[in-house]
Amino acid sequence: MQVGVFVSRFRNLHVPVYFNSMRVAACAQILCMIEYSELIGINSMTISKEQAESALQDLEHAGHRSATLYKYTKISPHLILWGCVWMAAYGLSDALPAEAGLIWLIANSVGAALSICIARASGWAGGKEHRRIGAVLLTLVAFTMATFAILPPHSGKQMSAFVPLLIATAYVLLGIWHGRRLVILGALIGALTLLGFFLLHSHFNLWMATVGGSALILTGAWLKRV
Repeated sequence: MQVGVFVSRFRNLHVPVYFNSMRVAACAQILCMIEYSELIGINSMTISKEQAESALQDLEHAGHRSATLYKYTKISPHLILWGCVWMAAYGLSDALPAEAGLIWLIANSVGAALSICIARASGWAGGKEHRRIGAVLLTLVAFTMATFAILPPHSGKQMSAFVPLLIATAYVLLGIWHGRRLVILGALIGALTLLGFFLLHSHFNLWMATVGGSALILTGAWLKRV
């Protein structure tokens, strides 16, 4: 009955299924033959142990992949949203450097509010998940403020580079647990930030608006096409 329990749990996953239908059909056929061999008179010896284990492994792998792709589809709208926020905030900061603080305060407030709305609308941020996301964001904000208090930046360019590097690190760490595409996104944002910081002596904010915002938007679209 262990096979039946596994199949039951697999069917109850609340995620979309993205895998090859022929492989799943073959796995399901083998599992059913094992489970009900005594009832339908099939000699269980016709199915090898290796076949049964392979079928279980394929189904388990499919379940993990489905869960990962499900998370990608939930994350993608947030990446597209924050890509737009980055473009607007960095672009306005380049044009109005004296008002950069106010611009980012407004942009982050609007972005956070819209992120919460998207999460609630998709039913993904309810209960513990919602509290965990909020706790992570608060932790990042507190860490940034503490770092600036201990090591105050000497220029606005340093501030503009530090936050993307922190976010890039967060994406890499998140991707280690939830999918390599987030690792790629974090590495890309980090590399583009460092490239612009050391090679551009002016209009760094415009650089981040263009390449940083585009990286988030394009990755969001990439995650959505699964």
